[in-house]
Amino acid sequence: MNSSHLLKCNKPNAMKNTLTLPVEPKRIYAFVLFLMLCSFALTVASAQSVGINTLTPDPAAALDIQSTTGGLLIPRMTTAEANALVNPPDGLMIYNTDLNNSMMFVQGTPFELYNRTITSTAPILSGLAPSVWVGVNLNPIVELIVGVDLQRLQLDLTNVREMRIVANVTGLTLTTGSTLDIALQYSTDNGANWSYLNGAGSGPGLSISANGLVSTPWVTIDAAAQQDVQLRVVGTSNSIISVQVGFGLLMAEMR
Repeated sequence: MNSSHLLKCNKPNAMKNTLTLPVEPKRIYAFVLFLMLCSFALTVASAQSVGINTLTPDPAAALDIQSTTGGLLIPRMTTAEANALVNPPDGLMIYNTDLNNSMMFVQGTPFELYNRTITSTAPILSGLAPSVWVGVNLNPIVELIVGVDLQRLQLDLTNVREMRIVANVTGLTLTTGSTLDIALQYSTDNGANWSYLNGAGSGPGLSISANGLVSTPWVTIDAAAQQDVQLRVVGTSNSIISVQVGFGLLMAEMR
């Protein structure tokens, strides 16, 4: 009897000494542990490179992609869409579908990343002393040195897709507030009719405002110009001007 009585007395004491946590604190502790693990994972991830298809990304790369069946496809835009980008940061890259070339922005200006080889060059003028170019206006356009055929050039553009003008301007004199734009035109009927090599952009052409070496951007020439054609240099201005200009060199580059 005494032994049984002692056991009964000890059971309540044993229950009082057992630590039993409420349900709510358990959930809180589990949530805190989860946050600690997430924080640790984020810390490790931020200190390491991210790899795709590799467990050992290059430590110098923020993102290391390895593949033998595919490449990295960057956003594709037209020239108009690229020009509409507001304050593009340095290093921003796109693929220009009009130029068929990758572009990178530096100080707001897009540069072609793939430097395609120039296939040929054709001098149009060389060593032309500064001379007067009279009556240049916006419409109609005026041919450089009217009546002199030396500035016209016969070229076969069958395999040419892009062209630009490179000029070394000398002795330039413009009326105050006036501008001078020059461009290349082509003819397929021996000069009876003329069209811009790039009809949509009236190019290749450039605006001349100072002496020195200048060049136009590369422009895609129209399919109709991809044949044996005659070329000439024409000028336009924002007002009727009499301009003096010379060219140490004026040539067309093709690719």
